[in-house]
Amino acid sequence: AISGMHITFITILLSKILNLINKKEGINNLLISLLLLFYMFITSFSVSVMRAGLMFIFININKKMKLNLKTIEILVFIFMILIYINPYYIYSISFQYSFIVSFYLILFNKLISKPKNYFVKLFLISLVAFLVSFPITINNFHTINFLSIFLNIIFVPFFTFIIFPLTIISFISPFINFIFIFFIN
Repeated sequence: AISGMHITFITILLSKILNLINKKEGINNLLISLLLLFYMFITSFSVSVMRAGLMFIFININKKMKLNLKTIEILVFIFMILIYINPYYIYSISFQYSFIVSFYLILFNKLISKPKNYFVKLFLISLVAFLVSFPITINNFHTINFLSIFLNIIFVPFFTFIIFPLTIISFISPFINFIFIFFIN
């Protein structure tokens, strides 16, 4: 699934590339926002992609216009926009996961960001996400995997730093596809 983490990865990558070309942050953020809108389109406006993409766009609008909105207020605003566009999103499991987990990760941001160790942070994020998504998972799938908290510590870095970058690189340069296929297997 495409998540906020992937959108963050894409925006950071694009930001670094654009900063090499152009030093104007406003123009770079506008270009990234347009690319995110296109990305939303090619992912068929997946709820998690829309939430993450709109978060980036509205956080930048908030900064640019000095609205002084808190991140949680922006998340609620995006929630209201998406529910207004399609009230049936409320029944979508991905919508529920995306907003509930995001809400609590924002709520516990100070606790999560305290440790300096990447894996401790990853464990805290995984623990919070697991605990708040527990009722949705039980209700919809009637099962729970307690190992997911620990497996995320392995798979999140693997997908973030190996699979996801290789996906982009092999899309741009198909001749290194064999490396990507090796890691997929």
